Amino acid sequence: HPQKHNTSKIMASHQHQVTLGYWAIRGLGEPCRTLLEYLHVPYKEVLYEKKEDWVPVKEKADFLFPNLPYLEDGEKTITESEAVLTRICQLGGKPEMAAREGDRVEFSQLKNIVIDLQDGITNPSYSSKDVEELKKNVADWIKEGGEFKLKGLNEILGKREWLIGYLTFIDFHLAEICEKFATMDE
Repeated sequence: HPQKHNTSKIMASHQHQVTLGYWAIRGLGEPCRTLLEYLHVPYKEVLYEKKEDWVPVKEKADFLFPNLPYLEDGEKTITESEAVLTRICQLGGKPEMAAREGDRVEFSQLKNIVIDLQDGITNPSYSSKDVEELKKNVADWIKEGGEFKLKGLNEILGKREWLIGYLTFIDFHLAEICEKFATMDE
C-alpha cells in the first residue's frame, strides 16, 4: 500500500525529538501536546511567558509565517495549529487522524465548528475580569449562536464515539474544550 510505505518512511526519518513552541498556557498548544503524547512522538517544548520573550524570536525566525504554535521538525518549522497537528499525525504514523480522503469535507466542517466553540470560550477568557463574568459571557455566547453547534455535536456523539467516526485531531480539540467547560463549572 503506497500510503503505508510513505508513512513508514516518514516515521523512520523522524525518530528524533521535535520542538513545540507555544505560550506558557494550555490554549492551542494543549491539543498539540496531547496528540504528541498520544502518538508517542518525542518532543520538547519552548514556552514563551510574555510577548517580549516571543517578539525577538519571531523577528529573527528563518522560516515562513513565524507564529505560535510552531513545530520544529528537523530542518523544517511548521506554524498554524492545523498544519502542526497534521504533521504530528504524520510523524506518529497516523496520517488518517488528519482525515481520510473521503471524509475531508465533513472533517473540515466539524473542525471549524469545534474552532468556533473554542473561540466562544477563549475570547471571553481574555476580556472577562473574573470567573463570574467569564461564565456569563460564555453563557451569552452560547445563547447567541453556540447552542445549535453544541446540540449538533451532541447529536453526532450520541451516534458514534468520535466526531468523524474514528479518532482525529479534532477530537483532541473537542476534549480540550470539554475540559474548559468542566473547569468553569468547578
